[in-house]
Amino acid sequence: MSNSPADWKHSLLHAAVTDIGMRRTNNQDSHAVVLAGEFDQWYRRGHLFIVADGMGAHAAGELASKLAVDGIPHLYHKHHDLSPPEALQKAILETNTEVNRRGEANP
Repeated sequence: MSNSPADWKHSLLHAAVTDIGMRRTNNQDSHAVVLAGEFDQWYRRGHLFIVADGMGAHAAGELASKLAVDGIPHLYHKHHDLSPPEALQKAILETNTEVNRRGEANP
């Protein structure tokens, strides 16, 4: 079997659309798609799809959602010694801590 994702037997089409909504002047939503680069990596860790809704009435909601979609994949792959569910949970918790830390530092 080829290691190129384009040559794998099973495929998944994905797309993303966000909408600013009727009351906002900026779009606070973020998303990320992190595809495994090789079949073996996919088999061990899978692909990662993240959607982070902005925080609406809160200042810098777009920053919080951006931190989430940047931080979670990085930390998920950093915790390669954990099972995928454990690594994902830890990545979410650590990213949430960072979002809260930044929010408290810049209210």
